[in-house]
Amino acid sequence: MQASVQWLRWIVGGVLLVGFAYFVSIFWRVSVAEARFFGRSDLLPLVWRKQPHYSHARQLQVKEAHDSGAFLFHREGKPVLVWRQKINGFQHMYGSALVALELGERASDWVFCGNEYMEAYADLAFDRHGIQDSDLRDRRKDLYHNALGRQVAMAAKAHGFSGQTADAYIQRGLLGWVDAGNVYIPHYNDALVDQLPDESHQGCPGLPPKFTFYSFLGGNRRKGRG
Repeated sequence: MQASVQWLRWIVGGVLLVGFAYFVSIFWRVSVAEARFFGRSDLLPLVWRKQPHYSHARQLQVKEAHDSGAFLFHREGKPVLVWRQKINGFQHMYGSALVALELGERASDWVFCGNEYMEAYADLAFDRHGIQDSDLRDRRKDLYHNALGRQVAMAAKAHGFSGQTADAYIQRGLLGWVDAGNVYIPHYNDALVDQLPDESHQGCPGLPPKFTFYSFLGGNRRKGRG
């Protein structure tokens, strides 16, 4: 009996370790892609390479960035204006696409919906500003981008692509949307967010609404996500 329990512990531990290693690989691959296509990784800062800083210089401001900081990056000789929410949109689309490609569409939905639960309840429990309007808008935008990533991954599978061929197909599709400024949403303050379904209708019910649990600790200063 004790031997059986010990084997069960080893099996469960092994499964957890493999799962952890897989999700670290997702974080890593998304971070490398961010640095490659936008000059900066906001998911896992790549400390061995210089990270451009977001600037509020007037010449770098565009309406899609909604007055957030930006910088100019040259991708293969082509100038690309980058802001934090632009990277975030690609981050969600590409990460969800990788999981959908490798583990299936439903697994990707569960994983990235779970990420929204963790972020939302962490804000509720530990952020003295709680859950603000910006969080609700960002949440809906993230879920929309997750669905776009799954859509591109399923298209790659439908074409019979796998491995590096599928990865290249996904990257081209996502960058096409981001660079053209359509389909994807460049910022949570974009008017397109108002047209998105709520979290439940995007397949992620039970997320907490706007709420400031710790407001008594320090006023009502609004928080922003950049």
